[in-house]
Amino acid sequence: MGNMFGGMTKEEKEKKATELRKNVVMTEHSEELDTLTEKLETNLQNGLTTAIAQKHFEKFGKNELTPPPSTPWYVKFINEMTGFFSLLLWGAGVACFVSYALIPDAENLYLGVVLFCVVWITGCFSYAQNRKSDNMMNEFKAMRPPKVKVIRDGEKMLVDSAMLTL
Repeated sequence: MGNMFGGMTKEEKEKKATELRKNVVMTEHSEELDTLTEKLETNLQNGLTTAIAQKHFEKFGKNELTPPPSTPWYVKFINEMTGFFSLLLWGAGVACFVSYALIPDAENLYLGVVLFCVVWITGCFSYAQNRKSDNMMNEFKAMRPPKVKVIRDGEKMLVDSAMLTL
């Protein structure tokens, strides 16, 4: 049902995740051609009828990859800067600055600055790497041809690849 803010409850998220992890059993490759064309409601010479193609489109939806839910860039950046090891280094840097404030020894100041710089630079590199991997879904979308040839009602035609259906 979801909570009052429109999101899913923890139980609903776990149920959906379990359902998505199930293995898909595909047997189409081992079926006889006549059985397969009957099952898919198609014809080898005439293709799908427009009505059946519309019915399948409504049932299965667009022929597109479903992107995972996205997290805003600033949340990802903050997560990189506040990982466990990063927090330890941030704390060590703060301890160096506190030590410098109590006993003005330049080494503590230098060490604090170096620790802060190391955490910042490491976090930025890690964020950049993760951002590159997040963009992979967009690259897959770009690989999809814009139009494909199909047979509908016995006629060859071009349709948008997102509208392709069984």
